[in-house]
Amino acid sequence: MTHINKAASLVTAHVHIHGGLGVIRQECFQDPTVHLVFFVSLRRVHQLMLNQLKYLWYIFQNTIDMFRGASLQWLQESVKVFNTDLNSVEATFFNYNPPNVTIENRTSADALVYDMYESEGILSTIEMLRRDTFKEWKWDKDLVKVIMRWVFAKDDQVLEVGAHTGQISVWLNETGWVNAHAYEEGRDIGILSFQRVKQLVNDTMPPKIQAYEEFEGYNYDWLLCVSQSCA
Repeated sequence: MTHINKAASLVTAHVHIHGGLGVIRQECFQDPTVHLVFFVSLRRVHQLMLNQLKYLWYIFQNTIDMFRGASLQWLQESVKVFNTDLNSVEATFFNYNPPNVTIENRTSADALVYDMYESEGILSTIEMLRRDTFKEWKWDKDLVKVIMRWVFAKDDQVLEVGAHTGQISVWLNETGWVNAHAYEEGRDIGILSFQRVKQLVNDTMPPKIQAYEEFEGYNYDWLLCVSQSCA
């Protein structure tokens, strides 16, 4: 129990430090890489805090064996998260020169400005990251089910554009009925989606499907786009 308490205190302190830096050193987050590193870190800690509530649940229902298993798993996840964070921070700040700005001489130009879109119809990195972290993506699953049943044939190749972080393509591939390939124009989409989604650059056509490169002119069977970028 002592190890669990110490680890829980570290997670709480980690969140407080992030909050303090976000208020005191906003000017540092003007650098997109620094900004993204801290948001990705919060996403990892978000899952840790949810799992922390899980082992606390086992305490209150007096299932000690379940608590031991869940708490051990949580400790292992905590070590992995903090090691990953340390590596990311070290790589980001190795040659980093912070701006010469303090609270006293900060101007409105140094403040962070939130933008939902990075360009017309394209969600910003932060917006997509938040929706992914807090499960805020909304897509019409019933519509996609109907399309899959009445339009897509077995083993069809589906090209999804405007895929965001790839929820629809992941679901389609999990059915085993079709092969979906997700593309999005967001500049950090590969990082946000763990490489599930490829970046579509400057309205260029996606490359051929690798397995069919030997057949010149091979096309996808269907184009799917149900996001706002296709409206």
